[in-house]
Amino acid sequence: MKTRVFALLLFVLALPLLAQPGRGQRGNSSRLLDNLPVEPLSAEEEQSLYLMREEEKLARDVYQALYARWNLAVFQNIAASEQRHADRIKMLLDRYGLKDPFIDQHGLFTDAHLQELYGALVEQGSVSQLDALKVGATIEDLDIHDLVTLLEKVDNQDIRRVYDNLTKGSRNHMRSFYRLIVAAGGSYSAQYVSQETLDEIISSPMENGPAGSSQGRNGRNRGGRQGGDSGREGTKSIRVGNYPNPANPTTTIVYELEEPGMVELAIYNSTGQLVRSAALGGQGTGEQRYHWDARDNFGHPVTSGLYFCRISTGEAATVHRMLLMR
Repeated sequence: MKTRVFALLLFVLALPLLAQPGRGQRGNSSRLLDNLPVEPLSAEEEQSLYLMREEEKLARDVYQALYARWNLAVFQNIAASEQRHADRIKMLLDRYGLKDPFIDQHGLFTDAHLQELYGALVEQGSVSQLDALKVGATIEDLDIHDLVTLLEKVDNQDIRRVYDNLTKGSRNHMRSFYRLIVAAGGSYSAQYVSQETLDEIISSPMENGPAGSSQGRNGRNRGGRQGGDSGREGTKSIRVGNYPNPANPTTTIVYELEEPGMVELAIYNSTGQLVRSAALGGQGTGEQRYHWDARDNFGHPVTSGLYFCRISTGEAATVHRMLLMR
């Protein structure tokens, strides 16, 4: 009993550290291509757009299939993010008047290699939850590799802008999958990028805002400020609450952002162990909601007790106490 109380005390004392936001950058993704010219398109750039349009669909469709198989929130959340990635490539296809290779049916692809890869990845991810998480990491590994390779070959400013931002998103997805793999007692080694690149990604914080010139290729920001213990940077803040509180047996977490950002949610138990996490993607200002079913990342019910919910963006973070009673 004394050990548990001491652990709880240490965790409460550490709450200001949990509330520190990762480093981020300002920006609004809806203005991603503002003021960028439509430049002559090379054959290589055209083919790269076709590839990435379908590769983002591959990620989305695999994650949707694995969410249906395992009901893990991470697949649902990142599938929605992959849809936004695919939409950005569609925006470029429309900008250049190119035909869209996208087949509007789940699991079907124009590219024969991606069609074969889809089947193999879904089959592998259906073996176990840990295998499914490793499939997620593999897809992000492939995405990062292909995008970085393409960025060395394309020079149109608008295409580079989109690819930079897709690469940033894939790094964030890799961080989410890798953390869950480790929490499940597994491990993941790089298959497409170098191990050094993977190590840099997973050891750096989540990235927020559109990628820019101050963003390192492997995900380390070269600029920006680290927030203080208050969970604020400048005048930015996140207000968080939940109802009902105490939760019995579920609760809705309500939070309000002062500025748009890439939102991450993490729920810890009273010993500081991460029990639930979600990469909620880019969200706008105002009130947002997240329903917690009192289950961990693997769908197991958690016990009654005190929990701490951390909501963060690259600009701010807040920790909120919640009580669960079954």
